[in-house]
Amino acid sequence: MLFRSALLPFPVAAQLQISARGASITVGGYFQPQYSKSSADGQDGTTQAADDFLIRRARLLFDLKVNDRLDGRIEPDLVGGSAGGQLADIYLRWTAGRELRLSVGQFKRAFSQFELVSPTDLPLIESDGRIEGVSDCPGVAGVCSLSRLAIRLQFDERDIGLRAEGDVGSRIQYMATLTNGEGRNTGDVNDAKSVSGRVGVLLAPSVRLSGFGASHDYLAGPATRRASALGGDLEVGTFRKGFHLIAGGMSGDNWLNGPDAGFFATQALLTYY
Repeated sequence: MLFRSALLPFPVAAQLQISARGASITVGGYFQPQYSKSSADGQDGTTQAADDFLIRRARLLFDLKVNDRLDGRIEPDLVGGSAGGQLADIYLRWTAGRELRLSVGQFKRAFSQFELVSPTDLPLIESDGRIEGVSDCPGVAGVCSLSRLAIRLQFDERDIGLRAEGDVGSRIQYMATLTNGEGRNTGDVNDAKSVSGRVGVLLAPSVRLSGFGASHDYLAGPATRRASALGGDLEVGTFRKGFHLIAGGMSGDNWLNGPDAGFFATQALLTYY
């Protein structure tokens, strides 16, 4: 049995707005310190339990608004990446109306709600289910969650490309992305692109049922192959009022373990605010 405790898994946020004529820049950010202790062995293979003070996220937010149709975001992640920082979001968005918004840049792919929600709202700071002292999830081994598995198989999380989203009527929302498929801050390695999409239906004012799918391109030696995944999620309630539930499942090709391997994963997060 593994035991994990965490202290301060919440963000400290701030915001400042600068306006000039019809344009504005909103400068903000958030800082997420954490103390975490686990009963698992340390990363070095010893019997010493993982015991860490760490900064999980430290980000600046620059939200740009040129006019009613053109806006964008630049979000540096000051603690992400091997070089001590990298970009999380950076995109420019054009709004034709509530039915269509087009973005170009780096953003979250159209896949599961577990990754699309902001980490400033997650009551558990880690949507990937990590436990200090236990190895990450390569494919289907190690400690996994639906989020971690989808990210490792490159179906989910941030990528570079194009995104279309909007509302159809008052009950249906859609999102579709066409991206390199290599993840954040990484160029493409072949002449193919990854596609993903999700459609959500508002069943009640605080109940949304969504389906999502993706086709990911990857190199297998000199050849480009494709892997696919399908899933769905249900969201009931909101993060900041009473009970809130996100539950979902997905299945598809576990291409990291071979062209004929598959996977199935489910995950649920129930909270009360």
